[in-house]
Amino acid sequence: MLLALLLAQEQLVGTRAKGMGGGYTAFDDDPTSIWLNPAGMAGQPTQLAIHYQSHTAYEPQTQPGAGSGKGFAETTFNSPLIIPSYLGVVWRLGTPEKSRSFGLAYISPFHVDLTYDTDGADGQFDLVADQRFDRVRFAFAQGLRLRPVGEAGWLPYVSVGGGIDIGYTEVKVTQFGATSQSFDDSDSGLSGGVGVLVTIYDNTEDLRLNFGMALQLPVKYDLQVSTGQAPLFDWPAQVTAGLSLHLFQGTPLRTSLDVQYTAWDRATGDSDVPGAPDVPETISVSFGVEYRFQIGDDWFLTPRAGYRRFDAPWGRASNLPAIDNRQFVIETDAGAFNMVSVGVSVTWRTEDGRTRTVEIGADVGGDRVSYALGYVHEF
Repeated sequence: MLLALLLAQEQLVGTRAKGMGGGYTAFDDDPTSIWLNPAGMAGQPTQLAIHYQSHTAYEPQTQPGAGSGKGFAETTFNSPLIIPSYLGVVWRLGTPEKSRSFGLAYISPFHVDLTYDTDGADGQFDLVADQRFDRVRFAFAQGLRLRPVGEAGWLPYVSVGGGIDIGYTEVKVTQFGATSQSFDDSDSGLSGGVGVLVTIYDNTEDLRLNFGMALQLPVKYDLQVSTGQAPLFDWPAQVTAGLSLHLFQGTPLRTSLDVQYTAWDRATGDSDVPGAPDVPETISVSFGVEYRFQIGDDWFLTPRAGYRRFDAPWGRASNLPAIDNRQFVIETDAGAFNMVSVGVSVTWRTEDGRTRTVEIGADVGGDRVSYALGYVHEF
């Protein structure tokens, strides 16, 4: 049985992205770009972002071997609660003509807390594996202007970025039954990520179109806990690509369209349970929109909404996957979800021209409602 937030098991962080259905790859003004697409931070001002977001957990309502032995959806946060899903700082090193930035971020986008039925024998769990994932990224981005600042036209700007990461995982395993026992382990590994962002067209007044693409490399762990003792996860690779369209005078209207691919199959062991598939690779599609209203001399309100076709990493709900000889058992509505999200941010400008932003976001349509809360501080 799946006891954790597999519905949220992907590398999405950020309250703004949450409110826009998960679109983010072509953003160029959000500090979460350090993680989501490091190329997007090249032209940003020096600023900090912190985000907290919930996940969907599948908590067992019974003791092992009693009743249905399945997990039911619950909304959870990181434990302890003080740990954010994202904390990052962008330092601007260049100028508008020669944009470059350095970024440092802590990322905790998912937490795999799973229960399993060994050999798929009776559809009730007899093992719980709680695996936590954290990652720290040191990133750099460089922008290149192909047209002078303020000149309209095609392909005025391109930026590239990349990061070196330290990934950490910690797993705690509890096995029930005749061989009841508990054990834990941890490991770290190096990885990274790269991205590119291209402004396809900009008329400098009321139309701009961006394209972004990013690759998050996997982290392979060498845990002493063997696959014979517990099903384990590596940090999966992910590829994302997206467009953002900015419209109207000052471009207050923004839309995004993104596709996300996550290689869960390569991050887990193959199924040894007859008839149970491997954990599948997933593809999700996101669409979002936001509009910035000026509500005072130095105050702005930005509502946003989005849609996401989300592939859950368990495939068909009627035939859940297995890792090695242990199969998930979960009470879920589907293997793919049509999710709707909403969000809003309030931004104000200080006397010295710096901005502060408070954001909230939520989505519905999955097994459980999910929330996000964020703050962005420009220095």
